[in-house]
Amino acid sequence: MTRIQVDISARLVGHRGAIYALEISSTGKIYSGGGDGLLVCWLPEDYETGVLVAKIPEPIYAIKLSADEQSIWAGTMNGGLYNIKLDGSGLYRGVSHHRKGIFDIVDLDDVVITAGGDGKVSLWDSARHVVVQSCQLSHKAIRSLCFLDSERLAAGASDGKIYTLKSDCSFVLNSLVAHEPSVFCLKRDQETLFTAGRDAQIRTWSLFNLKNEKTIAAHNVTVNDLALHRSLPWLLSASRDKTIRLWNRETMQLLHVFDQSKYLMHTNSVNAVSWLDDQHFVSCGDDGLILIWKIDSLNT
Repeated sequence: MTRIQVDISARLVGHRGAIYALEISSTGKIYSGGGDGLLVCWLPEDYETGVLVAKIPEPIYAIKLSADEQSIWAGTMNGGLYNIKLDGSGLYRGVSHHRKGIFDIVDLDDVVITAGGDGKVSLWDSARHVVVQSCQLSHKAIRSLCFLDSERLAAGASDGKIYTLKSDCSFVLNSLVAHEPSVFCLKRDQETLFTAGRDAQIRTWSLFNLKNEKTIAAHNVTVNDLALHRSLPWLLSASRDKTIRLWNRETMQLLHVFDQSKYLMHTNSVNAVSWLDDQHFVSCGDDGLILIWKIDSLNT
């Protein structure tokens, strides 16, 4: 196995429950949201000191920065969508829509799209904070969203399927069975869609025709999240088995395993991972801990 030098460069403590969502700003700010309803900003000049942005009256499952990074969207356990100002005021506006939780949020131009626990994908006018289109895809939760291109949106569901629909959520183009029993994560690069699910597998698909190319037994249990490096062919996977794994996403060769036998890391499910820059990534989990990891070198 390829050897890799890794250190944990910072441990961010402050949440009072599980952390489910991470967002990284263009200036390196880390935003986190979790079961305590806290939205916290961790600043690059002192990552280990968090700044409370807002306290939402229900657990936060998903967050997404607005395009201008002047506000952040938060989706909650009970299906509310909140828009929170990042001007230091802590002001927010919330609208209930989905009958169950919001598990993912993506945006395109002047709209945001939410993935609901009620099986709906809903398109919102971001300025007016109102739903303009909603599509019932499944009787089970929609867990992840990913734009395949400007015209197609993919949605991963807890019925094991990936649905492809028009990017305006007007109608479904097709669907396919991807992971049994549930799809948890969708990410893509220029040519490939990467998916992960409750079956502990990672699968790769042609972005052009969604033909399955590789299937990897990636973890011991559910794969919660994936993160693609911006310039290197690296893919991170985070799992309920308390580990993070680094893959060569071109070959799907396993490069490194981050677990408790090597590192003083997460003691419960790892819920999200995100690249901070070319050498650092961030992870969070059910233990309420955020870790910043530094990869110093890759020796092949």
